Amino acid sequence: MALTLDSISVKQELDTADDLSWIGTYTDTWEDHYICTVCGDFLGDHDHLGCYYSPRGWKYFAPYAGGEKPDSKYYREYALQDYNRMVAYNRNDWWMIGIIAEAVVSYQINRHDKRLECFTSCGLWGIESDSDGKYIEQEARNQLDDLKDHLSRFGVDLSNFDGLAEKALAEADL
Repeated sequence: MALTLDSISVKQELDTADDLSWIGTYTDTWEDHYICTVCGDFLGDHDHLGCYYSPRGWKYFAPYAGGEKPDSKYYREYALQDYNRMVAYNRNDWWMIGIIAEAVVSYQINRHDKRLECFTSCGLWGIESDSDGKYIEQEARNQLDDLKDHLSRFGVDLSNFDGLAEKALAEADL
């Protein structure tokens, strides 16, 4: 039974299982090196008497700060970068996405009908939506390579794969 490659698509999808702990986490626990979510200042810099209401539901932000220790030379710089990145995420300035490649394969089940099956690449998730376009395109190509390998393991005729893959890339909304 011949398996025919009918179409290929590359998709960018919303990553709804995003884990942003690599930027930092929100908390109600006070630490001098955490950042107030109301005023955006470090907690150890002033008393924050007027900062006890947070529309986000959390009072403080605990930045990852590149793994730097709070007393290190670069902690404050990295901490503020993380805080500003998280604020931008919460404003929906950016989000997390996944890239996946899909193929539709068919085979004849009788003289008039054929059955369609969908195959997918493993996909890569946790990509920042505002990443460089070249990076996203390269990951799409990586997903096409993964898909091609996956299809070959099932004996799919890949004679038209390259043409369909280029068409999929050209039509993809990356």
